Amino acid sequence: MLNKFFTKNARFFILILMLLCAVYAMSSHADADGSVIIYVTKNGGSTTQNGLSWATAYPGESLQGAISDAAKYDSSEVWVASGDYTIAEPPIVMQDGIILRGGFAGTETFLLQRNIADNETILRVSSADTNLPTVVSFDSVTGAALDGFTI
Repeated sequence: MLNKFFTKNARFFILILMLLCAVYAMSSHADADGSVIIYVTKNGGSTTQNGLSWATAYPGESLQGAISDAAKYDSSEVWVASGDYTIAEPPIVMQDGIILRGGFAGTETFLLQRNIADNETILRVSSADTNLPTVVSFDSVTGAALDGFTI
């Protein structure tokens, strides 16, 4: 009887399986083109701090780690929520193809929702050196950008 039920409803089960696969694919962290967004907030997310969402954002002191994580994907971005981020030496080292964007409130899901004027994101280096320290290094890097920060 059970075999007859599955045979009779095979199309229905195939449709359900296809829908489940589609939902899983859309919920994947990386887009179809391999791009990804890694999230950073001043204190990090309140749960697992893996950078996959604002709720699980990397803490500010792990900004370099967020950039390294984003570099595993093609054309990735790191979105940084507003705040004053003091970077320990050495400075932030950018990697190929990474766009580092500041000016977020920490709730946005689309870039156009960002308001840089209301969500100032400051990067500075803690250094005893009185000369102007390098905050972000782009040495030998291609396709990278820094956007929405006060330095």
